Amino acid sequence: MLGQTDIWIVSEDAASTASVKEVLDMFGLTPQSRACKGLGQAVADLRGDDGEIVIMDIDPAPMKALKELEQTVIRFPKTRFIVMSEQMQSGLVMEAMNIGARQYVAKSMIGQELPRIIKRLRTTATNPESSRGSVITVLSAGGGCGATTLAVNLAAELPRGEDDAALLVDMDNAYGTIAAYLGLSGSYGLAEVMSYDGDEQIDPQLVTTTALKFNDRLHALINPVSVDFNEPAELRYDRLEPAIQACQQAYPWVVIDAPRVPMAMAARLAHMSRFTLIVGQLTVKDVRASRAMQGALIHHGVMPGSIRHVINRYRSRHSLLSLEEARRALGEGELQLVKNDFSSANESINMGQTLAQCAPRCGARRDIQSLAADVSSAQGNGRMSVLHMQN
Repeated sequence: MLGQTDIWIVSEDAASTASVKEVLDMFGLTPQSRACKGLGQAVADLRGDDGEIVIMDIDPAPMKALKELEQTVIRFPKTRFIVMSEQMQSGLVMEAMNIGARQYVAKSMIGQELPRIIKRLRTTATNPESSRGSVITVLSAGGGCGATTLAVNLAAELPRGEDDAALLVDMDNAYGTIAAYLGLSGSYGLAEVMSYDGDEQIDPQLVTTTALKFNDRLHALINPVSVDFNEPAELRYDRLEPAIQACQQAYPWVVIDAPRVPMAMAARLAHMSRFTLIVGQLTVKDVRASRAMQGALIHHGVMPGSIRHVINRYRSRHSLLSLEEARRALGEGELQLVKNDFSSANESINMGQTLAQCAPRCGARRDIQSLAADVSSAQGNGRMSVLHMQN
């Protein structure tokens, strides 16, 4: 039996409200649901925990309603928001996913789709401890900072049991760099995992059978653009949480390379992560971007203590910005450094190998080993920030 769920139906249209209530009655959830004509009425009653679901009707002005909804999603990051509309335009769906909605459903499909959506969201909310692995999200504060290089080598260095592998998840929808970096090719990847249409949560076995094997210790879920650059499959961002949970069940360490995702998506990843690492070079541009990203993540409800900054390609001399200046700009949190070792990093990329394979004694590898040891020993609170390095 699933746990208590409180559901708010926000709609100015009585017919839409009645349709949703009819579906909820199938679950015996009508006593736990309440109808509101405006979002403000629902907000006044929200507690902000993961036992709450808000079904938001964005008609008749979808973009205006989504803009209003965005601030509520930021304020209540654990509450699950479902958007419904007469229209099923790809632009509206993407905007809803970008602001943090968990699902977008056409009103004509409420009877068929809403029961499965509610069941999935309730199952996810009532089984938060079902995952065993730790997630680290790697974000990029600027182009050319090397987020993918860091993600690949961090995953390769994380300590694991004798028979365990780490999983790299490629969320770089522009280039899908992990496949090119490691010389991997395949017909299936992250899109197939996230498009799974079963009624239950995504099976971790689906993750392990879809992931490509670089070696016994490092596996990867490649991005759709790595499968078909011309017409890549769409990622079902409404399935993001159950997909990552399945990865956690399948692997002890999951490293997500997410260098170009919208901030609301970065926050969703950070909420699922043991750590989020923000990585940049020691430049005014990157430090400013890193500080802005940290502020945005905190604004989306990410705990400040879960955010760490990493300065990549660090040189002790000839830098226009000092470490002290960077620390003052980024706050009092720990600042970790990865040495500038451009030739070794380029060699690893060109050879399709990790630093441990092609340059085991280089300074960058030693710094990433230190970072991996620190991450694995720290007691994360389930939320952490982002990292940058040279791609």
